[in-house]
Amino acid sequence: MNEKQPISDATKQSMADITQLTIDQAWNQIRVLRKTVEQIKMVQAFYEQNQMSPSQANHYLGRVTEYAILIHLLSADLSVAYRVYLNAKTGYEVQYAGRQLILIINEGFKQIYHYVWPDKKEGNMVTSKRNDSFWVKDIGGLVRLMLPGLADRYQELTEKLNSYDDPELAAMTPTRNLFVHYDRITSDVVDAIEALDIEVLSQKVMPFMLILQQMTSFCMELVQAVAVTSEQMNVDLHKRESEKLAALREQHKDRADLVQMIDTQKAFIDEFLGMK
Repeated sequence: MNEKQPISDATKQSMADITQLTIDQAWNQIRVLRKTVEQIKMVQAFYEQNQMSPSQANHYLGRVTEYAILIHLLSADLSVAYRVYLNAKTGYEVQYAGRQLILIINEGFKQIYHYVWPDKKEGNMVTSKRNDSFWVKDIGGLVRLMLPGLADRYQELTEKLNSYDDPELAAMTPTRNLFVHYDRITSDVVDAIEALDIEVLSQKVMPFMLILQQMTSFCMELVQAVAVTSEQMNVDLHKRESEKLAALREQHKDRADLVQMIDTQKAFIDEFLGMK
């Protein structure tokens, strides 16, 4: 870890204000995004019920939304843990806050980008987990397939993740394991707790929070871009389905019962795809 740099009272007050704002904003966004997930599922169900090919835009919109929820959740969790430290009355509360910060960073980075490690036999780096991560598989896949205009921004954030994945981050994993599982040699857990220095740890927390903030902004860009693409796909879908129904209506124009069913289906599609 870096050399210890004491946090001033003024910095603590600023962090208290920032973390409170982050918690409020993150949780509000999570609640909105949670509703979006349900809307996306409804669209997917519509495609399946009508035996249509799955929408690529809808798929990626779902993955970006889930990713945005993760980013906001990590931001809120880090802020809460940091506030435990800022408001601590005892030394153990400070150490407890440090434990939570290590867990959130370790697990959060794993969900976002995961880790790579050398193969024990051949020495090559094992990247399978990283390639299947949110950032590489879902966000990277979306950028490559549908939003190449955001490739530079994606690469910029990827470089920040690579820089953050340093020996200090790797050193957190054994400590994280002790804090999660406690271990049969419990004295090792106590030693790890006593070795925590929250002020040194803060120098690893702050850059991660900054990356999360930048990713929040990038997620908004992605959602907006995919939404535009999805809207155009809905227009194209509406045109195709309307033409099919018009042809069926003409074919069965002498059957009032079938015409009524076709008109009902057309009204449903108009309303569902926002073309009414």
